[in-house]
Amino acid sequence: MADFRSNLKFKDYDASRILIDSIASKLTQRENEVRNMIINDIVNNGKAFVIDNVADDIKEIILALKAKNALAIAEDNNIYSIYPVSAQCSNHKVTLKDGRELKAMCAVDALGATYTFNQDTKIDSKCTECGKEIKVVVVGGNIVSLEPTDAHVLHADLNRFDNWSCSCCNTMHFFCSKEHCLEWVNKNNVCKDSNFCIDANEALSVGRMIFSDNE
Repeated sequence: MADFRSNLKFKDYDASRILIDSIASKLTQRENEVRNMIINDIVNNGKAFVIDNVADDIKEIILALKAKNALAIAEDNNIYSIYPVSAQCSNHKVTLKDGRELKAMCAVDALGATYTFNQDTKIDSKCTECGKEIKVVVVGGNIVSLEPTDAHVLHADLNRFDNWSCSCCNTMHFFCSKEHCLEWVNKNNVCKDSNFCIDANEALSVGRMIFSDNE
């Protein structure tokens, strides 16, 4: 693992429970190229990626990406979810510095998009507990604006699951405060042994671990 991981600290949790390798580190160069092609296709066109439209060699790589948990293939054989991008409705809107907009699959994906695209980002989301608007601005890999300032993220233990889109993304939300994060966890009987209520900067570090291609 890259050096920054060994220096990560989380206020309420042992870092060893949250450390994870990047998606890119599990893929070959060609697999990463195809992954980025699909990501940009969904962002540019605003709809699912149609596997039937590509050559057989690309289809084989897509199957390899699915096996390595880099994307999910829907029953209609299209790709709606390829971390961190979703072709479906989402509470997490990300605006890239180049002006493109995308829907992120979860709060960590929204924060991690700055590393996927190597661009500054603006995030518009809302608290899953009360509906309060949450706005985040990431510049140079750092959060420079956060409203509200106590915004938290519920993060799942991704190392426990083989399919993140089915098992984790439906709980990895933004919350306006730590209190609302914990309230939602308690009301929805979310397993506290495999989920972590972390602040926005901690969640950005998780996004960096998952989506930074070179670390």
